[in-house]
Amino acid sequence: MNFDGRLDIDLRCHNNAVRGVSIASTRQRQLSGLLIGRKPSDTVSMVRRVHSVCSNAQGYAAITALENALNCQAPPDLDDARMFGVLTENAREHFLRIFLDWPRFMDLPPHHENAKAVLDWCRQTSKSCASSGDALAWQSSFELAPEVLDGCLTALAKLLHENVYGEDLPTWSRRADWSSLVAWFQSAQTVPAQLLNWVHKSDWAQTGEAAPSYLPPLSDRDVQEQLFGEDGDAFVARPTWQGLPRETSALSRQSAQPIVKTIKQKFGAGLMARLVARLCELSDIFGELQQTIKSLKTGRETKAPEHGCHCKHNTCQSGYGVGTIEAARGRLVHGARVEQGVVADYKILAPTEWNFHPLGSAKQALEHLTAPSLDMLRRQAELTITAIDPCVGYELRVV
Repeated sequence: MNFDGRLDIDLRCHNNAVRGVSIASTRQRQLSGLLIGRKPSDTVSMVRRVHSVCSNAQGYAAITALENALNCQAPPDLDDARMFGVLTENAREHFLRIFLDWPRFMDLPPHHENAKAVLDWCRQTSKSCASSGDALAWQSSFELAPEVLDGCLTALAKLLHENVYGEDLPTWSRRADWSSLVAWFQSAQTVPAQLLNWVHKSDWAQTGEAAPSYLPPLSDRDVQEQLFGEDGDAFVARPTWQGLPRETSALSRQSAQPIVKTIKQKFGAGLMARLVARLCELSDIFGELQQTIKSLKTGRETKAPEHGCHCKHNTCQSGYGVGTIEAARGRLVHGARVEQGVVADYKILAPTEWNFHPLGSAKQALEHLTAPSLDMLRRQAELTITAIDPCVGYELRVV
């Protein structure tokens, strides 16, 4: 069974301007029912197996939810090893979006060679780690060799330098003002620089501008009460927090970055802000991997990033557990209720349900689009959807 589903997005237009937006999801939620009655080990295995996108993040959230429900805690080094897998997966997802999707908006072919280099990096990293065990299996033991960790980081730095920034990461990270960013994307020859330059010259920096309401940090108890309350299924299908649909994305995570703040002040939360936020995400992932690797080498004398994991501070009711992780496309949440060692109830809330809520950020970004032609309007809409980035496929109808 395919649990991914898709989004149906309809734009109703008049005089080449959007006058109405409808977003409907066909995502399947039967998986939660299929997990009931299973042991934790079987649950984690099935969750990872059926999710074709971000399976490491799904596994991490499942393990954390179940450990919390059983009131057990992974050793710090095992939790770091799990995060190593999630972070490398997040980097892969951002890379592939950049190399395979971004070029088509400039009428260029996908950069398959760059994508292959990314997949080779992922395969080599996975192969090198395989002999150490599977950190994302239930109650696994895992130990990474330092040379494996260092090799992964060195290869990632090379990919970022040569294929994303066109300069070393510290240099790009210092570009905190608009003029410095413009100088970069007008001279660099990488796909991200070319797309930002194209958006700027097309006067699309402000396209899709909205005023998103970002999803704040939530306690496990708050999430548990929403997931397993009387309206839990409705919350999973169309989540809101304090009465509002919220956004959880690269933009929400990077909104405090100086260059993102500068762009939002100049153009609002439109295309330019969203595209640059993804580039900041890759920079952040590199830094988080550095911290995680240092922690794995030295122990938790060096504090690893929090990563949205609540396994040390479970505030749920007895028998309930919540696992939260910042996946590539936003905050992913799993909730579990365990009785007598087996799953009694299970809920999964993906970031797409927040970001593509019928009244959420995607709808707000799309509803004010206007262009010289319907073809151009479609291209604006597709780039906006890609920048927000659903974790499933979509069908866009412009009528």
